[in-house]
Amino acid sequence: MRVATAELRDLLDGAEFAFADLYTITLAAAGTALRLTSADIDITYDGKTWVPAMITGGRLRMVRGLEVDTATFTWIPDRSLSVNGVPMQQAILRGLLDRAQVERHRAFFSHWGAPVAGTVLLFQGLVSDIQLNGAMASLSVDSLLSLLNTEVPGEIYQASCRHLFGGEACGVDPTPWVVQGAANDGCTPGRVAWGNRAIDGAFDGWRIMVTSGRNAGVSRTVKSSLSGALQLSGPLPFALSEGDSFALMPGCDKTLAACSGYRNTARFGGMPFVPVPETGT
Repeated sequence: MRVATAELRDLLDGAEFAFADLYTITLAAAGTALRLTSADIDITYDGKTWVPAMITGGRLRMVRGLEVDTATFTWIPDRSLSVNGVPMQQAILRGLLDRAQVERHRAFFSHWGAPVAGTVLLFQGLVSDIQLNGAMASLSVDSLLSLLNTEVPGEIYQASCRHLFGGEACGVDPTPWVVQGAANDGCTPGRVAWGNRAIDGAFDGWRIMVTSGRNAGVSRTVKSSLSGALQLSGPLPFALSEGDSFALMPGCDKTLAACSGYRNTARFGGMPFVPVPETGT
């Protein structure tokens, strides 16, 4: 059901009116709200201002029931836009828009430049995927009904630990195990050259967080570590430059043995002795 104010209903009953779409993108981590409009002028309503942008929303549909709908938005970010000082296109590559909440309203007014008579919510959801093709970003947004796609019960009997490593239930403080480093010359987006001569495999499964340079704030999982190099599970947006700093944070494979290595077996969240499933005949 679409909700409209009395003023808006009176306007829509008339013969002429104008409208524009308002897009509000609220970042999950930073809490920053980007307000964009398909109009070529600023739109102000309820104390907030939406600025012109090259953004369009896909076709929408309404169905009965609890079906999860997905909308696609096409957006060419302006070069002046940034998130915490990071240019928008780099912010997209770093995943800063992942799981952002997107709202699409339609604003109505009697003529261009007139005060907004009211808005109607057309779609609301969370970003599930972003594809960047040159300067154009394509956002796939799942409706908020996707939040109901949760396993019930939340905790099940399983051999591996169910806790988030370093979280409240886990209780491990990974800080003492963090290793600081700096890149050497010869890096590629998927490989970090490093002067550390630790034994092969010492950092397998760890997480690398880049703390300076063009990749600052980006993290990846270490697929394999060899003497003098780290192979990443996925490429960084840019190859590290010599001197770029990073931090290596330990991981956990959710086994009782790994928990024992952190001296934390009392809080192990798995059931390692659950019998293996067997088929009876």
